[in-house]
Amino acid sequence: MCVLRADTAETRALLQRFELGDLWGVGRRLAERLALLGIRTGWDLAQADPKRIRRQFSVTLERTALELRGIPCIEMNDFHEARQRIMTSRSFGKLTGDLGEIREAIRQHGQRGAEKLRSQGSLARAVLVFLKTNPFRNDLPQYSSSLMVELPRPTDDSREILHAAGEACSSSTARATSIRKAA
Repeated sequence: MCVLRADTAETRALLQRFELGDLWGVGRRLAERLALLGIRTGWDLAQADPKRIRRQFSVTLERTALELRGIPCIEMNDFHEARQRIMTSRSFGKLTGDLGEIREAIRQHGQRGAEKLRSQGSLARAVLVFLKTNPFRNDLPQYSSSLMVELPRPTDDSREILHAAGEACSSSTARATSIRKAA
């Protein structure tokens, strides 16, 4: 990681060498359109009129131009503030239809979510479980389901969270099984 100060010779030199296509969010076609306006480097984009960039391209590119000038446009989360939502998820490294594997993964995620709640001194009012097939495998039947289970009272107790996650998992997998049988 490196911190660049906006108005320094080092930052200017770096941005003058930085091709637009190497900037996050600037693809080849966008770089080509910007080049028609004489904007070829990160420095050129930083010096461009932000309102013109917004009018001709997008608010996202305007924000990128402002950020290159050292003007923050997106607030960073304060890591010391408690989160309103906690999510733990993962993709399986291989295709699986093994309900035991799926239930175990959900149990592990529920446990990890409860740990996160306790570490920030928060309580959960509900548990959401979602299951989704690989969207990049168009050759396979697609499935996406989610179910939220409200808890009887706000809690950080792993047992209650795991019980709710188990209920949601059972309902979701039952739906998936009935869809497969109907297909």
